Amino acid sequence: MEIIGLFVGWFVFWFLVYLFFAILVGAYASKKRRSGVGWFFLSLLISPLITLIFLFILGPSHSSLKKCPRCAEEVNIDAQICRFCNFEFPQSNQFPKSDKKAGNVASTPISRVIAILIALSAFGFMVFIIYLFKK
Repeated sequence: MEIIGLFVGWFVFWFLVYLFFAILVGAYASKKRRSGVGWFFLSLLISPLITLIFLFILGPSHSSLKKCPRCAEEVNIDAQICRFCNFEFPQSNQFPKSDKKAGNVASTPISRVIAILIALSAFGFMVFIIYLFKK
């Protein structure tokens, strides 16, 4: 009976750790302008490690919104006046549509290939562990 209680305790502990990392993946996805809730559930379904690697590969979302420098609200990229604080955007200075920074590690093709290989090897390792425990 005590072995079952120990097993349940460890299972609950690792499930909470897994859930915590899935929440972190959702928060990171929101920061990168992606669906935090969607990436949270995807990381619960697949694995927080694999979804975090995919988020790293994808980078920030290229949305049609820009952030107002005065009130920090997001408005349409073509807006000339912020609808929240009436800030007038300069006509000559067009805001970039992507948030990629120079020197971003995920922007090089070789780092994307390495990240994909790491994700595939992590997935293969998980399949191997499941296969071992089914025997």
